[in-house]
Amino acid sequence: PPPPSYSSWEEHDKNHIAAAAWGEHHAAVSKGKPIKVDGTPCNIKGKLRELIRKHGVTRGLRKYIWMETCGAAKKKAENEGYYSCVVGNMKGDAAWEADIDKDIGRTFAGHPYFGFEGSPGREKLKRILLAVSYRNPLVNYCQAFNNIAAGLLTNVGEEDGFWLLITLLESILPNDYYDSHLTGVTVDIRVIDDLIKQYCKALAHHFKTHTVDITPIAAGWLLNIYITVFPIDTSFRIWDLLFSEGPKTIFRVFIGLLRTLEQSLLKITSTSAILETITNYCKTLYDPRELLKEMYHCSFGRTKISHLRAKHRSDVTKEIDMLRIVEDLPFEERYPESPSFSSPTQATASPVADDSDKDSWVPRRNSNPRRDSELENGSD
Repeated sequence: PPPPSYSSWEEHDKNHIAAAAWGEHHAAVSKGKPIKVDGTPCNIKGKLRELIRKHGVTRGLRKYIWMETCGAAKKKAENEGYYSCVVGNMKGDAAWEADIDKDIGRTFAGHPYFGFEGSPGREKLKRILLAVSYRNPLVNYCQAFNNIAAGLLTNVGEEDGFWLLITLLESILPNDYYDSHLTGVTVDIRVIDDLIKQYCKALAHHFKTHTVDITPIAAGWLLNIYITVFPIDTSFRIWDLLFSEGPKTIFRVFIGLLRTLEQSLLKITSTSAILETITNYCKTLYDPRELLKEMYHCSFGRTKISHLRAKHRSDVTKEIDMLRIVEDLPFEERYPESPSFSSPTQATASPVADDSDKDSWVPRRNSNPRRDSELENGSD
């Protein structure tokens, strides 16, 4: 019988259907037979894409499919021994280790693999996060990394988790996604705004009329790559698509979600109520079929995303350059009309000075990295 968590036999049976479909695919590939879709021969890549879209990747196959489809397996093969070398060289030499330790303690609370002191996943998670920060000191350590790495570790081994996270940061996402000003995320939020205007026109007009701003949820969602947004199985279905089809998935999820909720959101006029409606829907989205259906109706691909990113990157870069100039000014020049304080330190004191209270997506700057050139085994 189905486990208690299943609401119906249909829910239970679809897992067997998915497993059977993947088994048939594996058998055909291993025997060299042509794969057929509705009786029509097609290439293996096409069949693989169809399987991932229709059924998702079964849990036991994710450690193979994710690695192969996103290119992480190739990186790992070209850098054999690299991860163990990094782990061996970085011990006791990471200025950001205290931040990582703090984040690990609040990663996937309640999960038996991470949720308590001595959990088997905590040491693996720490080594991956330290290794990623060590490998690329130009990428700011961000609290979102712990959630992403933990999600990977529930599906793959430690070294594979490292290479998947590296591939995500270096190949799938722009290299400024996690910089000190979240440049890449800011660009992508503006891309989403353009896509809403094109694919959710009524909703875009509604948002403009009532000055609704979705930025408060967009930043955290993008930085965590949806791992903390949906029930975990739904998040992994999204990652199946992310690793196989690339960054367009990030935008299709957001637009597909708004299209799914469009009629409900058109009846709401306040930003807070709209954000609450979206958040509550996501938390209980155990069956993602409707969302996936709307995602696949979004016709944009990598070319359009690249074009929109290029369109907004120039403006965002100029704004951040201006912000840096302002940040370099003396305090009195930055805030000429501020009340007088005895020191800038007093003036900038605020609740966020307590690091434990920061938002989960605030990046931290790596301050004392060694160079990869110190490693004997391989650069990437």
